[in-house]
Amino acid sequence: MDKIFLAVAVYIAWGALGLSLADKMFEDPRTALEGTSGSGEDRGPDYYRLPKGVTPLTYELRMIPFLDEDNQTFKGDVTIKLLINSATRNITLHSWALNVSDIRIFEFDPPNVEIPVQNFRLERDRDFLVVESQMTLVENKMYLLRLKFEGELDDSNVGFFKSSYEDSMGRRQWLAATQFQGAFARTAFPCFDEPHLRANFSISVARPRNMNTLSNMNLKRLPVADPKLPDNYIWDHFEETPKMPTYLVAFVVSNFTYMKAEGHEFRVWTRREYINDVAYSLRIGPTLLEVMKNITGIAYSLPKMDIVALPGFRGAMENWGLVTQKESMLLLNDEESSAEKKQHISNVLAHELAHQWFGNLVSPEWWTWTWLSEGFATYYEKLAVERIEPSWRMIEQFVVEDMQPALLSDSFYDRPMNHRIEDLHDVENVFDEISYEKAGSVIRMMSDFLSESTFSRGVATYLNQRKYNSATDTHLFEAMDTQALIDQVLPANFSVKTIMSSWSTQAGHPVITVKRDYLSGRVTLKQEKFSYNRSDSETTPELWWVPIKYTSQNAGKFNETKVMHWMKDRSDSIMLESLPAADEWILFNLNQIGFYRVNYDDRNWMLLSDYLNSNEYRNIPPVERAMLIDDAFNLARAGYINYSVVLNLTSYLHRESDYIPLYAAHRGFNFLESVLSESNELTNLKVHMRKIMTSFFGTRIFEVTPVDDHVMKLSRTSLLPWACKYNKDHCVSKAIKLLREWRENSTKSIPFELKRVVYCFGIQGGTEDWDYVWNAYQNSSVATERDDLLLRFGCSRNETEILGMDPAELQNETTTTTASHIASESPAEVDPSGVEEGPFGEVPDSLSENLRRQVELMDKFRPEIESWLSNMYRAFSGSFQLTCNAITILIVLIHFLIC
Repeated sequence: MDKIFLAVAVYIAWGALGLSLADKMFEDPRTALEGTSGSGEDRGPDYYRLPKGVTPLTYELRMIPFLDEDNQTFKGDVTIKLLINSATRNITLHSWALNVSDIRIFEFDPPNVEIPVQNFRLERDRDFLVVESQMTLVENKMYLLRLKFEGELDDSNVGFFKSSYEDSMGRRQWLAATQFQGAFARTAFPCFDEPHLRANFSISVARPRNMNTLSNMNLKRLPVADPKLPDNYIWDHFEETPKMPTYLVAFVVSNFTYMKAEGHEFRVWTRREYINDVAYSLRIGPTLLEVMKNITGIAYSLPKMDIVALPGFRGAMENWGLVTQKESMLLLNDEESSAEKKQHISNVLAHELAHQWFGNLVSPEWWTWTWLSEGFATYYEKLAVERIEPSWRMIEQFVVEDMQPALLSDSFYDRPMNHRIEDLHDVENVFDEISYEKAGSVIRMMSDFLSESTFSRGVATYLNQRKYNSATDTHLFEAMDTQALIDQVLPANFSVKTIMSSWSTQAGHPVITVKRDYLSGRVTLKQEKFSYNRSDSETTPELWWVPIKYTSQNAGKFNETKVMHWMKDRSDSIMLESLPAADEWILFNLNQIGFYRVNYDDRNWMLLSDYLNSNEYRNIPPVERAMLIDDAFNLARAGYINYSVVLNLTSYLHRESDYIPLYAAHRGFNFLESVLSESNELTNLKVHMRKIMTSFFGTRIFEVTPVDDHVMKLSRTSLLPWACKYNKDHCVSKAIKLLREWRENSTKSIPFELKRVVYCFGIQGGTEDWDYVWNAYQNSSVATERDDLLLRFGCSRNETEILGMDPAELQNETTTTTASHIASESPAEVDPSGVEEGPFGEVPDSLSENLRRQVELMDKFRPEIESWLSNMYRAFSGSFQLTCNAITILIVLIHFLIC
């Protein structure tokens, strides 16, 4: 579509919502919601930090939520025990969008001696509540600060929020839950809302008698009546928590029910209609906790674990002892779900349970070190699942699903893993691919160069030294250095801190250029910062400590455990001697352990291409084949090599029988197709792709066999849409046939792995097919099935059908991510990545401060427009709220116009 027409369409659509795109894109959410703003003056990062003169020790928090149709608010009170570190008359804490009253200060010892409050004020631009006492508070003395407060339960999915669903009788059921990461505890109660300010929490929640409550800890005693409460309300009092940050405080008020794992204090909660779908999570959850205990050497710290499936929730959150997740990320109907859904639920649950150690037991001292929480959880989610399901090849999947996309993202983000937090926006934006996938990949690299055993002991040392406390990367690196010295795994004068600081404090990653002297057998390795924009930028000074491992054609040693050479941050090149014969290829970065790309001279690329095109190509393992493909595509995209190198290398793919390399190839060919969208060569590319996919699936493209293993089932779910993209006529006719067989015989089910394609292509058969799928969506009681159905409606080519989608149906079901995925599903291209997590909790916002830069680079790089729009919308969701049904229809309509 013409870009001017697209711009006009987007402008008109935004205008219809009453929003100015230019104004809203970078608007402060607190300004938008509170009607306040700062002075605009240049402020340092400490401007938004609390003063250091006061430390919270304990909280006694009481919350009373109201969930009536005509009153959806909450009120409460909190008593905070404080230690005065330096004499002051001011107590500064956080509060936002709360009506605070009855502020009082008492001495802790002797008790009940009140210190008069002179005044209090709100500094809205940084969410400060400043309480001024009439007397100086004495250094090293403890005091009690008591406050009452009131607030609104909204449907924002952050803070203390409300949600609802219809039960089996069609009645609207309301619930209230919390989501406090990163800076939203302050929206529920006044508190010291910074991650290093850990304290003990004694939480009490009032509820109607016909509902139940959950919190981080077990109930302390039976429910207690109180004449001061509303009619039919009672108190639930919970045991005191260990010291923890405010963002991990959690409570849920609902009428959910649960199932409990036999022999474990492990429960999964959901609405009654879905209770039979908790069995899978209930089965693997305790096992994952045991795996994490074995990995870290430290048992889970709390007496119980509750996992709650929340309707309408955007993602997942690791609250200590009370994990909350989107329903389709937790509930699994074995009769209605694919291998991909099972793996996704396993990964999300493993991620949240890994956080019970990384993030909960030890939290980041400040959001600068968010990667210490999210990076470890991202790596261990795959490692833990691989321990219980070794046939799933999770670490190999980590390379193509996490690491390779992280290399791509890292090339556009101009920020290191240690993210400098300048303002409140940065707290939300830090939950991105750098803190998750890049950090997880760098942690995997550290584990490899230290050895798994040394790394595991170093992790245990770090956790034991910092448990119930906060940490920076220095604490981690020093613990690793201690263990590395004991085990003597690094050369003399090497340190983990030195090596890893080059990765945690610098943005981007290197490309290692391998230049061979084929006569002498020498090889020169040169590093430079990888960039997609080389022609427009000067050479950058960044250098990294790079672990080097390699093999050659005749050596074939792909399981080398020790680092063979190091490139240091003091020099951009090294020379290696006595390399293989001139007619042998050489391959660097074994198992794609190192977070960098590798480029070769033309002759070595040709040797690798020739070998892949031989019958011996399987001697190069799948991960290395995937690495070569991904590196080649991105090196060509950035101008380091010609695309002829890529096409020669990938010409072998019609032989490829493994999912891992094909998954990597998918991304590269998608980009190449976008580049060739107006070229005569596009037809040839599509013919080539049809050949590759036909070779992989054979003639039985829609036939699922009982002998298919997990990875083969996964490949059908992920790669079949790609195959159908290049064999559209066959897929449409077959999908319509299968869908109509389902219509005519409801007892005949569509195989799980085919549903995505059958739904997407099948609804193009006509209005009756659309209506049948829409009715199936409305009537389904399976969370994952509802998501699968909903995500396919964007495949329709019929504008009337899209406009006929009932916004009321979508409002409670459609999350930010679901809306964007509706837009991404089309017969032209069905996104193989599945349902991602939402922008709060466990999924990062993809575009933050770099949104403008990526827009500028669109003309040069032509990234897929659906993905860009999806990520743009996800970035918006962290800054302001939009009506869900309006934005859903907007995105679908934009997608319809584009396609």
